Amino acid sequence: MPAVSVEKLLPQVLAGKKVFYNAADLRMSNEGYLSCATCHLDGGHDGRTWDFTDRGEGLRNTTDLRARAGTAHGPIHWSANFDEIQDFEHDIRNSFGGTGFLADAQFHNGTRDQPLGDPKSGLSPELDALAAYLASLTDYPASPHRDPAGNMTPSAVAGRGHFQSLACNTCHAQDRFTDSAPGLMHDVGTISTATGQRLGAPITGIDTPTLRGLWETPPYLHDGSAPTLADVFAESKAPVNSPHATVRTLSAAAQQQLIDYLLQLDFPRDATTAPAAAPAQPISLSATASSASHLDLAWIAPVSTTESYVIESILNNGQPQETVVSSAEQALAFTALNPASAFSFRIRTRNVHGDSEWFGAVLARTWSLYQQWTVNAGFPLATDPSDDNDNDGISLWLEYALGLDPHESDSDGAPKFSKAQNHLSLDYLQAHPELTYRVETSTNLRDWTALPVNQGTPDSNQKVIATTPIDPEDDRRFLRLNVTE
Repeated sequence: MPAVSVEKLLPQVLAGKKVFYNAADLRMSNEGYLSCATCHLDGGHDGRTWDFTDRGEGLRNTTDLRARAGTAHGPIHWSANFDEIQDFEHDIRNSFGGTGFLADAQFHNGTRDQPLGDPKSGLSPELDALAAYLASLTDYPASPHRDPAGNMTPSAVAGRGHFQSLACNTCHAQDRFTDSAPGLMHDVGTISTATGQRLGAPITGIDTPTLRGLWETPPYLHDGSAPTLADVFAESKAPVNSPHATVRTLSAAAQQQLIDYLLQLDFPRDATTAPAAAPAQPISLSATASSASHLDLAWIAPVSTTESYVIESILNNGQPQETVVSSAEQALAFTALNPASAFSFRIRTRNVHGDSEWFGAVLARTWSLYQQWTVNAGFPLATDPSDDNDNDGISLWLEYALGLDPHESDSDGAPKFSKAQNHLSLDYLQAHPELTYRVETSTNLRDWTALPVNQGTPDSNQKVIATTPIDPEDDRRFLRLNVTE
């Protein structure tokens, strides 16, 4: 199988990425299910709002780590309670239950065991590697709200004018659209009792978030209370005389232009000209199974600067495989697949300047052999397996499992029950080896067990006889056949 011959990440960055994802390390988490990636998969965000009151905080909307380049924007979190990535040692020790990456003597030296205390940098190779990995996350995801060529729409260009006239760039300043770096914090009218505290003390302001990549990070505000950007500027979230309330001085059309501008802010580039660099990201991707061996992939993507498409496929959580097709194609068939194979797909565009961001995380599965049999028999794919089309008392699922005709009443093909002096037996046909057949016994028709049933083995015709011993004086013994995929 093809393998990566040259690692693209620097050694320290790669080591930090491993720390970021590794929940099995007891230094990270005591129960093996928490790591940085739990909430920030691929450096992104989980779209959730968490209650961190127990951390001396309050309701906090998960932030996207991508393009923040670690601490390049300034302090970390809505409350600016960390000033270095290594401060996550506090969350690891307290909230994750890990033992931490610093020795206790190091952690409790001076004010190092306090957020914003003595620096932790340079004391732990793992924490320093984690900081290096987050510092490497410098790319913003491309906005799908731009036009197909990657340009801002006329409405967004007009919205930029409103952004400037309302002085939004006072706080959402310069290229990063934030004034976080100097340590400034603001109360824009959203602080409430649910906001909680900052480092165990009253909170007086919120760290200014960047606006780049805003399209991908709802809900909005520090407490996640605004589902949309329009909600951010509503009076319930932006009280009269608060900074955001000025947006309501615009007409409805102008407010929409401003929102269009905010939704189209992505990686730094001119507001009206697409960069002569990597092509724009695809805007849709779908995958559909049409048989037990066939999947069809289709996509829509801008083609003006695209020379090829790169499709990544992962089978059953295995290794990623890449397929490259020309820009003239917008569909790809995957054939000769195994039944019930689970795939995930994503796609990116490519030209001489590089690749776009990946788009999509589409899941698809080829039909099972049962599903193929169902369709071949003339039934819709979604037919209930418990249906009895031929009214012979045998469900569609068991018709398949026993090799029967679903259109013919053939109850003679049902499992045969017989009783001897000291045992019961059930004989039936194992028509499909990919299925699991199990004969179970019960004395009350409620509690079923496969013990002490001798399951038997298929003969050359796949016929099986399963038996279970009985007490000749006991007439309360039942058998049933259970078949699963």
